[in-house]
Amino acid sequence: YGRPGGETVVGRSQVGASAATRRSNGSARFHPPVPHEAKTPTCTSRSTPGSPTFSRVSSEEFVEVSYIFNGDWVDRGRHQLEVVMLLFALKIIYPSSVWLNRGNHEDIGQNMKTSRKGSLGFDRACEAQLGQTQGSIAFNEIHRVFDWLPLAARVGHKILVLHGGLGGGEWTLEDLKGVQRPLPSCDLATVLEGAVYNVLWSDPIAPDHRNPARTYGVHPSHRAKHGSVMKGFGRDVTERFCRREQLGLIIRSHQFKQSGKGYELHHDGWLMRVFSARNYCGESSNDGGVLLIGTAEGEPEILLVRPQNLERMAKAVSNRGQTPAEIAATLGLNPAEPYCQRGHLMHLVEPRPPSGFFSLSRLCGDRMVNAECNLCGAERLEVGRFYTCRACCDFDLCLGCARQEGRSAEDGGG
Repeated sequence: YGRPGGETVVGRSQVGASAATRRSNGSARFHPPVPHEAKTPTCTSRSTPGSPTFSRVSSEEFVEVSYIFNGDWVDRGRHQLEVVMLLFALKIIYPSSVWLNRGNHEDIGQNMKTSRKGSLGFDRACEAQLGQTQGSIAFNEIHRVFDWLPLAARVGHKILVLHGGLGGGEWTLEDLKGVQRPLPSCDLATVLEGAVYNVLWSDPIAPDHRNPARTYGVHPSHRAKHGSVMKGFGRDVTERFCRREQLGLIIRSHQFKQSGKGYELHHDGWLMRVFSARNYCGESSNDGGVLLIGTAEGEPEILLVRPQNLERMAKAVSNRGQTPAEIAATLGLNPAEPYCQRGHLMHLVEPRPPSGFFSLSRLCGDRMVNAECNLCGAERLEVGRFYTCRACCDFDLCLGCARQEGRSAEDGGG
């Protein structure tokens, strides 16, 4: 693993503490420790098509934050090669600010399996972009880099960021530091008696109120591959691991949820999931998420994790000009969740809190002083509850119009 510095951003990508060095032939090789160490503030996310871009960030602003990309950049979406090249370029330009964690799809065997199942695996994506000969060369050279990637990152000595999970949780951070690289695909399931494979693949056990005994301990994974190695881990495993390694939180990615936010707390707050690819594979209606990790004001020993939700988009851009109800009806969306005319999910705003409390008005500025319904023209919406589009920042609905739009959607739109 490695140790990134400064403010750290956590997502499905890596954090590490070593720069890329150049070989004589001009290609880059990454040698960050495993796990690497990230400074705060840190931004963590899963970098796949649909994740945020850095096109509006200046060089000076960029280096003030450490960025952890927590794996799984390939095997999904149409821009796999572009995503990997962007991440490699950022790592070369900002070696002390960008950290790349290995995920379970940074695995040559997994890429080929994805293609055999009929999906666009990374091998096929390279050939589609570069042709069969050059695509094959690029695919294999990129995997030479993947084999050197760290498996985890630690932020401020208190937060561990890895792609998958803990498995049985019997390994230590010192064990992970001792993993020798390059680490090819054929060795992933056997190194550290399967611990490395679980770092990439394992999942937490969800609460089960009917059978609480099954939510504790270590159980076989529901995933088919290497079922004897891959494990699901309970809340007790997470807490025991954190206490032993003196951690306050483990951040993971790996699991896509069909709906809901791009982040989620598990195991009584010892574990957190972040998944940054909204509208996963361009077909789903999930939100994405990014985590910002910083220190408490005046108390640098305390780390704070602030999640940022990336609202899902309506799938069809051609819906512009339709009413929110028509958009919801066309896409089969829940009419109880209003969408603006550009297809953004709108949010319910509560009455403004007393002075001194954080509120949405701090994000949207003076516009919230006299919010107006874009359909009926009602004014002073901020006095009560109303819906607003945080992406557009110029589209609001009163509750009456939002309910009317919902009824129209249920009746077929219009």
